[in-house]
Amino acid sequence: MMPTVPRRYRSQKAADSATEPGIEDKEGADMTINVRITRDETLRIKVAADIVRRLETLAGRFGLPSSTLAAYAVAQWLAQQEQGANMAQAVAKEIGGNAGDVLRKMLELVEFERKPDA
Repeated sequence: MMPTVPRRYRSQKAADSATEPGIEDKEGADMTINVRITRDETLRIKVAADIVRRLETLAGRFGLPSSTLAAYAVAQWLAQQEQGANMAQAVAKEIGGNAGDVLRKMLELVEFERKPDA
């Protein structure tokens, strides 16, 4: 599955007309996306040569520098991992909450059975 990566502006006219992501210019020829991401930190990683070639090829298809595509890919991966962790935490909390309710009811039944008749 190919990632959806913002394209560079195709014309200054289209760039000037875009005030929101996905606004089409008046002639309908360009679809522009106004995305600004400030990257001011550096991360150095070592990867296999074939990964570099594949990244450069894909980046070329999108008209992006390979470093921009790599930064996007890392951000996507992190977002997916964080979403998965949040979902797992929510499920665990829900299961734990339900188990707690069941245990409380069981304890109430046990306490009720222990009480002597009045």
